[in-house]
Amino acid sequence: MTKPTIASTAATLAALASTAYLLQTYRSISPIKSSAVCSSNSIPNSLLTSQARKLTNPKDTLALNDTRWTDVKVPRGTTDEVVLARFVRGFFGGYVFAPERMMLKVYGRDMASFEELKNEPVSRRIWSTSQLSGENLPPVGALFFGAFRVVESRVVDRSDVADGKASESYIDFAYGFDQGPLAGVHRFSVKRGAAPGSGGCEKQGKEEETVTIEFSHSGCNPLSDEWRLPLTLEGFHSIYAMLLFREGVAGVISS
Repeated sequence: MTKPTIASTAATLAALASTAYLLQTYRSISPIKSSAVCSSNSIPNSLLTSQARKLTNPKDTLALNDTRWTDVKVPRGTTDEVVLARFVRGFFGGYVFAPERMMLKVYGRDMASFEELKNEPVSRRIWSTSQLSGENLPPVGALFFGAFRVVESRVVDRSDVADGKASESYIDFAYGFDQGPLAGVHRFSVKRGAAPGSGGCEKQGKEEETVTIEFSHSGCNPLSDEWRLPLTLEGFHSIYAMLLFREGVAGVISS
């Protein structure tokens, strides 16, 4: 086989692989329409004042903040932990995150470093999607693909909450370096109560209930206010975050 033929064959295979990947990604996120997702260039006050944000932004420098949320129906009795676990699995284990996941696995080193955690051992290392549970959340201290560390979580037992009272369960992932140019936190949360996040006062059936799934992010240069992503990267972040969120939510409703 001549060199031009080899190059042509390789290009064809690469194009086919790319097309197959894009098709699988589209199928995976399609159950959650972007029109059903609300977004804001801010984060909830509970995250703004959280230990996770203080860990990643100890000097409270200028940050890029954004939040996305949507309402979904889940079988009645589904716990907050199960909803969050399935979202985490869909987010980190799906097609959208696959290229980043592959690059992190090739690099193979720890990339999350924070002064406050230097004496805290990693409780679990997750390098494979097969390690992502759809029933249980990872423990605090777990490190996903060397880059995303679980720094805090809270799961509400609904049996301890009065009927109609709002509640929130969440898990926080920190990434980056508090002594470097980039650090941040991802918060995945599930909220319940009388006021759904985007679906209005929709009547719930006997066999299902509505929950609000939310993804909040705060990224910064922890050393200085003199930092801002180029507009092209801000645009990429917005699109990428939306795709990740949609696949995470799809993982909840498809399980």
